[in-house]
Amino acid sequence: MLPAHVQTIQEQADQAYAQYLTKVNDVEKRIFLSTLFYYLVDQHVAEFMPVVYDPTIADTIENYSALFVNP
Repeated sequence: MLPAHVQTIQEQADQAYAQYLTKVNDVEKRIFLSTLFYYLVDQHVAEFMPVVYDPTIADTIENYSALFVNP
């Protein structure tokens, strides 16, 4: 069985960026960025730096037990 459509990396990045914009805080944005991380960061470096840099990482660490998702 094949998928109905195979997306290009650009289509995936556009879709992921639209989903990123729906996140309400930096912690949610940081968690979401694991999807296509390097490709998206390369395209939006200035916007993403506050999300992937120390202050948001500190928030993530402080709230780890509430954010942890069981595998």
